[in-house]
Amino acid sequence: MARWRSRHPNLSAGRCAARHGRERSRAAVKPYRRRRLGVCGVRRRRWGGDHAQRAPVGFPGARADQPLLDGVDEESRPVAARGARHGPAPRPPRAPGRLGRGPPVDVHAKALEVKQQSGWPIVEPGRLPSGWKPTSVRYVGVTDGFMTWHVGYETPSGTFLAVEQTKDPSRAWIAAQTNRAPREGSLSVAGRTWEKYVRDNKVQNSLLTVPPSGSGELATLVTGTASFEDMTTYIESLQPVR
Repeated sequence: MARWRSRHPNLSAGRCAARHGRERSRAAVKPYRRRRLGVCGVRRRRWGGDHAQRAPVGFPGARADQPLLDGVDEESRPVAARGARHGPAPRPPRAPGRLGRGPPVDVHAKALEVKQQSGWPIVEPGRLPSGWKPTSVRYVGVTDGFMTWHVGYETPSGTFLAVEQTKDPSRAWIAAQTNRAPREGSLSVAGRTWEKYVRDNKVQNSLLTVPPSGSGELATLVTGTASFEDMTTYIESLQPVR
């Protein structure tokens, strides 16, 4: 207590001890607070000289006399500061055409490859009216590991649909591909009877035909956001891959 009395002659021993304890607590917290200083949670580095690399003006905690990032000329400094505040500049929009989905889709070339690989009697669209555009084609394993042939198209009205084919599908495959839509009757298209599935809350229509097990034919599903009229047009264009 004598040491505290000499440093704080106007304080009692008890108040001096309490004050001394608070000062020690603040001293312990200061390093943590210093670590939190800086821009966006990043500690500033002081390189010294002309290479000082600190926060650009306008950042929280930055001073008006702080230099901008080195390597940036005078004319580009406002752009650099905006980019640091708001992230990288947005990319320019994609060129129109091709739906902004990458290279054009070659359905027939992929269909020939899959037919040779699988030996399945898969189908592909033949002649479709003007305005129909292929968007995707693939042969992959999906629900329950069933390999599935998929060809997707965009309709002239901007909706989408796809044909999905597999062999002897399970109930889980059908439920997943139709988005668990309830069955609502049937429809006769291209000489076949198709089961009709409608899911209103997510706008998905589906038409499914399943051949007898062991027949060697494939189950064919046409599904998407397109209307049943567009689906009928799509089904009538389907033909075996040759």
